[in-house]
Amino acid sequence: MHAGTGLIGRDDELARLERFLAGSGRGAVAISGSAGVGKSALADACVTLAERDGWRILRVTAVEAEKSFALSGLNQLVFGLRADLAGLDAPQREVLGPVLGADGAHSPAPMALTMALLELLAVSTRDRPMLVLIEDAHWLDELSAAVLGAVGRRVSHPRLRIIATLRDPGAEPITAGWEQLVLEPLDAADAGRVIDRIALSLNPTTRRAILVLAEGNPLALQELPRHAGQIDQLTSSMPLSERVVTVFGASLRRLDSRVRTELLRAALDGAGADTSAASRYVMVDVDAAIEADLLTIGPSGDVVFRHPLVRAAVIHQAGAAERRAAHAHLAGLYGDVLPRRATHLSAAATGPDQSVADLLEQAARLSIRRGCASVAVDWLRRAAELSTSPPRGAALRAEAAFVASQASRFDDAQQLAENTADESASSVLTAAYLALYRDGEVTDTHGRIMSVLAGADGLDDDLVSRLVTVLLAVTLYSDAEPLWRQTDQMIDRLADG
Repeated sequence: MHAGTGLIGRDDELARLERFLAGSGRGAVAISGSAGVGKSALADACVTLAERDGWRILRVTAVEAEKSFALSGLNQLVFGLRADLAGLDAPQREVLGPVLGADGAHSPAPMALTMALLELLAVSTRDRPMLVLIEDAHWLDELSAAVLGAVGRRVSHPRLRIIATLRDPGAEPITAGWEQLVLEPLDAADAGRVIDRIALSLNPTTRRAILVLAEGNPLALQELPRHAGQIDQLTSSMPLSERVVTVFGASLRRLDSRVRTELLRAALDGAGADTSAASRYVMVDVDAAIEADLLTIGPSGDVVFRHPLVRAAVIHQAGAAERRAAHAHLAGLYGDVLPRRATHLSAAATGPDQSVADLLEQAARLSIRRGCASVAVDWLRRAAELSTSPPRGAALRAEAAFVASQASRFDDAQQLAENTADESASSVLTAAYLALYRDGEVTDTHGRIMSVLAGADGLDDDLVSRLVTVLLAVTLYSDAEPLWRQTDQMIDRLADG
């Protein structure tokens, strides 16, 4: 909860976290619950306990704006421990190289990253115990989530503890196998105590209405009394988070346009999260937003958004043209960071633009090399939309379809392949991949690949290699001697390539 109200109704949860810090069992706990229920406040209270006992604190804050950037979550963690990298051997440092921006020849293997990170954490806790806090873990990029989840399942040393906050543990496999702490809304008595500790005079009718609308949510219980004049505009049919975003929006509208622009640029860049080292936008002259309690000063002394729902409100209340202008401005900050420049330019585009399409394609290939094929699907699809060349657009959709099939996004792969609507080698490749890995069909798939490879002289080497790889998988799965003979003959024919 917000500074000044203290933690109310969370004594049992805080005691459990204190035992977690002092214990020697499972070393990772996930604090989950709805937006505004007090996850960050409870985690911060645990941080205070750890600091009191001399623990080192390392914060990682995931934000929606960085979810599509491969390794962005791990980057925060490893960047915070960069002084300890010298304690690793050379192979482990090489494994972690892509996390800090090195562009390796191969995508980093999740298990190799997991083991290297575990060793780095062990080195970092030699002098004193360390608490790693991962806030809003539901916004972690795919690979970071997989690696950090695996790390948490392996941690048991009493000098290392990991806490993650997230919305819905059931939807986020990152914390599978972790200790779980689910935060429920406050009961009626504690909810009333929260309202009564806010120095505002409310008539009984308004107080009762706020208690109903807040549903025991601590953030709502703090914000709704400050916007009592808007209570009539809110209804119980609204999702709770939407009610809070609505009241934040009212505060935003009272700011002048220049301050709102500052907040919008920061929100879209993932800035204002206190630990987002990869973000570059710095808000200036935003005292009015601090006074409006939309921004606050974070643990590192930086100006940060008071709550993720403030960030959501900033983006929600901005018009489409304002968002495009903000993205265009942010693109200029990332001339040397391909994925960020490409995605900002893509969001700023109002029509086809081949230069932006080319950048997105390059960013997609970089993401694939870094182990995040799923994100690359969306970038390739957007590149196809922005391409000014119909043949190039078709090729990009075909590439997106194949990458989607590899990433097990089978519905997307099917849709993209259907939109390509031809019998090109790329389309046959995607259809073959889907038929094998989704449907288990082999005979017709084998024949189609063989037909395409019969004309392999006109295909590029990468495509031929992919076709042969899938052909071998199909043949192995079929375990049929006639198909093996045909496959052997085709590979012998292609051996020189």
